[in-house]
Amino acid sequence: MRKVIWAMSVSLDGFMEGPDGELDWPLVDDELHRHFNEETAAMGAFLDGRVTRQLMAAFWPTADRAPSSEAEAEFAGIWRSKPEYVFSRTLKEAGWGTAIMRDVVPEEIRALKERAEGDLGLGGAELAGSFLRLA
Repeated sequence: MRKVIWAMSVSLDGFMEGPDGELDWPLVDDELHRHFNEETAAMGAFLDGRVTRQLMAAFWPTADRAPSSEAEAEFAGIWRSKPEYVFSRTLKEAGWGTAIMRDVVPEEIRALKERAEGDLGLGGAELAGSFLRLA
């Protein structure tokens, strides 16, 4: 059975985002971006919270049209190629064939893990908290 993998930029003192949700603090150079690409290319699907999904959807669908690096262009293709599940009680639609899941239901997560073609990449601090409470 596949695993759920949570990857998040976190400082040693637990800092994840600025007071207004800004994520501009980590330095993602080409070397780190290539590492992210290797990890995410092997994923079977992405599991994202609403906020993470909206941040990703605002940039990655067209990021390879004028990328700042080859690694960025590569990630845009990886991101578009994977199934995605967004966890939200408020979204009406998510686009790009993304499935909306209203709650983290253990039986539904187990079914996703059983049929996935790779591990599941988890995105979003609040969503990760919901998964951790189930562990």
